[in-house]
Amino acid sequence: MSQPALSHQIAALEKELGTPVVERLSRGIRVTAAGRAVAEEARVALAGASRRR
Repeated sequence: MSQPALSHQIAALEKELGTPVVERLSRGIRVTAAGRAVAEEARVALAGASRRR
């Protein structure tokens, strides 16, 4: 995925959640607490989906 496409996807996710998932820094980004929570929930959901196959 290209950087602009990824940035667009992150912005869309943040808009949907109503909170930032990354903190934009002068030299990159840092994942926020909300971003870590969303990532963990996604891991759990994917693991559950793969067990149900």
